[in-house]
Amino acid sequence: MVTAKQQKAVLVTEIGKPVELGTRDIPTPGEGQVLVKVTATMILPHDTYGRDWGLLVEDRLPAVLGNNVAGVIDEVGPGVGFKVGERIFGISGNVAASSDQAGLQEYAILNADAIAHIPEGFSDAAVASLPINLVTSAAVLFTKTGFDMPAPYLPRKDFDCATASVVIVGGGTNVGQLAVQLASLAGVGKIIVIAGTSNSAKLQAMGATHFIDRHSSSAEMVKQIHAITGPENATQVYSCAPLDVDLVIGLLPKDKPSTLKTLLPFEGDEEEQLGASLPLCKFAFVHDLTNASLAPNAAQFWAKVPEYLRTEKLLPADFQVVHGLDDVSGINNALDQYRDFSRAGAQTVVLI
Repeated sequence: MVTAKQQKAVLVTEIGKPVELGTRDIPTPGEGQVLVKVTATMILPHDTYGRDWGLLVEDRLPAVLGNNVAGVIDEVGPGVGFKVGERIFGISGNVAASSDQAGLQEYAILNADAIAHIPEGFSDAAVASLPINLVTSAAVLFTKTGFDMPAPYLPRKDFDCATASVVIVGGGTNVGQLAVQLASLAGVGKIIVIAGTSNSAKLQAMGATHFIDRHSSSAEMVKQIHAITGPENATQVYSCAPLDVDLVIGLLPKDKPSTLKTLLPFEGDEEEQLGASLPLCKFAFVHDLTNASLAPNAAQFWAKVPEYLRTEKLLPADFQVVHGLDDVSGINNALDQYRDFSRAGAQTVVLI
């Protein structure tokens, strides 16, 4: 039974087991926070890792998943410029000590510097497809965590993006598409995308300057990319798909600093291979980026996102829908699809 001060929530109660429907207290916003009546949240691969491996949640069971949140502000804490009743979307704190900041529940806390107004004409479900993929790609491209290029919302004069290049592997993924769009917004001169040919026209319309067929051999992809950048200038790789170690080792220079960021965990001896072959490469599995990764400029970032949406410089991802927290079977099925690598294209938004 749900009491007046409690809410429905979908919970991880045991690592490696299906999520379950339960209840938990409705939280209260603190300074710089808002309480949101959640209307939509998106399930993402790291939510599967949380359910199955305990990623980011094992120390706070029972835990709520879901970091992309859209909804209506129900209450505001001190020092907040947003107002009750406004439609907003944003990213929750996926490394927070409690599940108060998570989407698979009726009410969630969000930090005011991690949200934006939903532009007119956009559904809550559509904007819920954006936050964590958007923040992840922005952090990889524009902060010292990643490539440290000048952000379009915070231009710098010490770096000419027009002379820069980036290789985005898995550009057809939702996070890859957002990386292409953000790199284009920043004016990156060579945005080289590896993806399936069915995504070629779409990615080039989003801003990709060069397209490489992912079905090509690693050696052929290296040859094509080096023809674009020169052998010594392909130094930044953002892998949004399963890592191709042979591609990376062939692509990045051996005697020059380079950076590799991958969104999937390293397997087997991949880290040892990379370390031995590319001693000057800074490589990392990116799994813990939060809004704080954009500090101290997170608020500036979110203030610009509605404009990018209105002007179609950023496009929401494709998604499919699960209706309601009561459909726990549908939520577990969506998580299973990430586990089994059986998902093609659309991710899952849960409407609440």
